[in-house]
Amino acid sequence: NQASIMKNFPSLHCAIKRYFGGDKSLKEGWEKAVRAAGFVPEKERKKKKHISWSKVKIIQAIKKMKREGKGINQASIMKNFPSLLYAIKKHFGGGKSTKKGWKKAVRAAGFVPEKETKRKLWSKAKIIEAIRGIKKEGKPINPADINRTLYEAMKRYFGGNKSLKEGWKKAVRAAGFSPDKERKKRKV
Repeated sequence: NQASIMKNFPSLHCAIKRYFGGDKSLKEGWEKAVRAAGFVPEKERKKKKHISWSKVKIIQAIKKMKREGKGINQASIMKNFPSLLYAIKKHFGGGKSTKKGWKKAVRAAGFVPEKETKRKLWSKAKIIEAIRGIKKEGKPINPADINRTLYEAMKRYFGGNKSLKEGWKKAVRAAGFSPDKERKKRKV
């Protein structure tokens, strides 16, 4: 359909416009090109189901997505159901960002936004807990062996303006371990 060609094949769309006209509208040029290719425009046109959103419908849609095992984080909604995300922004607010509106809509649907986000929300306590958990499992906590997002969270929450290692050292000390001893231990 025309929207698909515009989105996925912009150069083809420009060529259709150029070679098949569309003086009155882009639709006219698209129809001529589709006919020239041997297809019937009416059959190729994708019929969009327009949804008139309300807060109730938004909440129902979020619950349905969750029931179906689909993610209800912002990225998932944008990928699978973009009109829902725009409706959330319109009905639940959020200003320039959809994040505030998304959180309100997810709460209204009975879910906890912080549990639905793909990003792990770190704090100093969670970092310390993660370090102790890794050690308890017998795994090394040196910079080369730990998860990159944990390592970056260490820098963010424990300083480390000079380097990532500085934040790692402070976090390891806060968890009750010696950075000098931990740096030397490696996976075998």
